Amino acid sequence: MPSYYDKNAGSSPMMSSAAVVRGLVGGTLLCGVAVGLSFCVARFPAVNPWVADRVVWAMLYVVLGVLAVGMWLLLRVARFAPALLARGIAVVLLCAALLTATGLLFGWGRGVVRQYAAARKTICMRRLKEIGDALQGFAAANHGRLPEAGEWCDALAPYVSDEEAFVCPCAANSECAYAFNSRLSGMEVEAAGKAVVVFESDAGWNAAGGPELLPASPRWHGGDQYCLAYGHVTWCHRKRDSIIWEPVLKEQAGEADKPSP
Repeated sequence: MPSYYDKNAGSSPMMSSAAVVRGLVGGTLLCGVAVGLSFCVARFPAVNPWVADRVVWAMLYVVLGVLAVGMWLLLRVARFAPALLARGIAVVLLCAALLTATGLLFGWGRGVVRQYAAARKTICMRRLKEIGDALQGFAAANHGRLPEAGEWCDALAPYVSDEEAFVCPCAANSECAYAFNSRLSGMEVEAAGKAVVVFESDAGWNAAGGPELLPASPRWHGGDQYCLAYGHVTWCHRKRDSIIWEPVLKEQAGEADKPSP
């Protein structure tokens, strides 16, 4: 009856020829499956943080488990195969699988991190856009005026579908991740022009002020997201781009448009 090990090999158990073949084939197939899964999941888009946190990272554990079993089979062949040729083949396959899987997993991890950050940024932008729509709804019901700075969250709460609109996925403050530009408190929307109304901040609920309330570290690649008076949401680099905080009155705009003598 064939056995997995050759019992006559003394203290070092040697694998039978059939066991060597099974180890080489099984280990190669399992490592190939792990590499294939890594390649497929690396191209799988993380449409939202929930997917990135649970589905994608769960697949990472599956890939690592399959890869570990395949490499374990090849390692046993490399150690206990009676023929040097079989040991050499196992070592070559083991190194190839290790290098390929390491490269794919490294690239996959970087891709997932980028997708995760992009998904979080998109969610934050959508929530700021919902706040912008709420501002327009509030202004339509209040003679075209913006809410008072000290109570803007309370004023806009009836105009948003969910209070999650005030929360950013990567904000330090879980209650409200934005602040109101106090320079526009109670002002008419038309008079605000292209000035920032709501911006990212960790100051909390009903927070109001200016650029001093921006997060200590920019949340998105050196920049922040802003909701302008007319509802548009934009991203601006904190150092390279200029942000309009003061409203531009029509009289000032008209004087700026006049040709110089």
